[in-house]
Amino acid sequence: MKMWGGRFEKEPEGGFFSFTSSLGFDVRLYPYDIKCTGAWVVALAHAGVMTADEEIAITQALEQLNEELEAGSFEFFPTDEDIHTAIERRVEEIAGPSGGKIRTGRSRNDQVATDMRLFVMEHCESITELVRSLQ
Repeated sequence: MKMWGGRFEKEPEGGFFSFTSSLGFDVRLYPYDIKCTGAWVVALAHAGVMTADEEIAITQALEQLNEELEAGSFEFFPTDEDIHTAIERRVEEIAGPSGGKIRTGRSRNDQVATDMRLFVMEHCESITELVRSLQ
């Protein structure tokens, strides 16, 4: 799954995906992205954008995906630009086409900012505990 490309006539050169991928850094954001996506799914269902069955299927897909990432069995593809793209791809693989609804009304910039905020908040708590134990 690619998040861009509407006006391009052919696929990019071979090294393009490895050059633009941020997975090496942002893979550590997966727990926060899954948590935020789960909350977004609840909001979309509440707004009537998805059915209760779709909400259940996507929530279960997110749970399975989290287990795969925790176990180290998740398979990243060369076309996964970042952790968000990888998660969206896998949710659609598990839940079917309705999994694509997780992008509805969602800004990628907001998604990244929220994930980073949760990441930083959690790690600040850990650092605070470490500093206290050092003192």
